[in-house]
Amino acid sequence: MIVLRAAGLQLRGGGMVTAGDAVPSAGELAVFCRPVVTAPAVVRRDGTVLADAWLRDLVRLGELERHLGAGVIEAVVDAALAKGRLRRRQRRRLMSYPLVIRLMLATALMPDASYCEALARLAGLLADIPFALAWHVATEKVATDWRILVPADLKPGENPRSTCSPPDSPSPPPRTEPARKEEPPGHPGPRTVEPRANPPRHAGRIMPAHHRRHRENGLEGRHRTPEP
Repeated sequence: MIVLRAAGLQLRGGGMVTAGDAVPSAGELAVFCRPVVTAPAVVRRDGTVLADAWLRDLVRLGELERHLGAGVIEAVVDAALAKGRLRRRQRRRLMSYPLVIRLMLATALMPDASYCEALARLAGLLADIPFALAWHVATEKVATDWRILVPADLKPGENPRSTCSPPDSPSPPPRTEPARKEEPPGHPGPRTVEPRANPPRHAGRIMPAHHRRHRENGLEGRHRTPEP
């Protein structure tokens, strides 16, 4: 593990960072490494240098975290704690609510991995850093117990900053009625259809012969009174 003073790092051309003014000469052996974390140093009597931080507070989701927004998960947890939806933990433990939420997101991207495997991949190179507060991958039972404490409907909607729509989202175009075609002058206008009259009761039916005789003699009707 290589530990350097942050104040002694100098940015060179091409994004190269060197420790202090010492620039390796041509052909000289040099060590190339990437920074993992920046934290206050704890120096023990034997000269061991530790990072005064805790891994659970430093774990991030990489590129996915950038899309979510910095501090969104922590804001969701703070809002849920204020509303009493999450139980406050008094002791400092290996896990935390933000770490559990990130673990759930990571397991969705690694369906073939167990909780322990997903947590180890999530910690990444941070697991190799000598922290003043020792940390190790939690067991399956510990991860499951913490997962049960987080409500299933706990989502970024708890954060008031995430309820607003993004500024670049286009608004739907207004609805417009189709323009009506104007009729030329002298146009007779729309045609009206006259309703058809109901056909007569006996239309299309053949009247019996005795009915025809009664109608011709003026004797239609059963209850006609005879003349004196």
